[in-house]
Amino acid sequence: MEAVPKLPLIHFQLKTSPATAEFSHRLKEYIRTHYNEDPEAYNKEIKDLETLRQHAARKVQRDFTGCSVLKKYYSQLHLLQKRFPMSTDEAASVSFVWIDVYSGLQSTVTDVKCEQACILHNVGALHSKLGAMDNRQSSEGIKISCTHFQCAAWAFQHLREIGRASCRERV
Repeated sequence: MEAVPKLPLIHFQLKTSPATAEFSHRLKEYIRTHYNEDPEAYNKEIKDLETLRQHAARKVQRDFTGCSVLKKYYSQLHLLQKRFPMSTDEAASVSFVWIDVYSGLQSTVTDVKCEQACILHNVGALHSKLGAMDNRQSSEGIKISCTHFQCAAWAFQHLREIGRASCRERV
């Protein structure tokens, strides 16, 4: 492996969110009116969701743990939208603020699918960053690097397949 030069690899930048997302008010109101339950019983779960978003959108760790947090938050959003109407102008929609990676412009979206698209971009970006950073001097290092790039390719392919048309102009 000594004869193989370690060429620099490209990676994508992560999107960031300068603001927190307030799930509490909209979700509690929806729980009260549509499920006829005490929304205060869900304080811990909502707080956990807000903390998870904080770690996935504002304080992303640049390691494998960060990938796990991003994927967990993506999955939570997927499950959440099955129970709550969270598209633009629906009863439980929440505002999400993101900064565009390339223009630096800040935008606010209220569709959970746009939030998922931003998180999916970050999954791909973080895997590409980890793949580029890995030690590729051994066969094991090359395998790990290739695995990260395969995960990044999955995230970007999935992002393309689910269609970002609804939020392409905004985020």
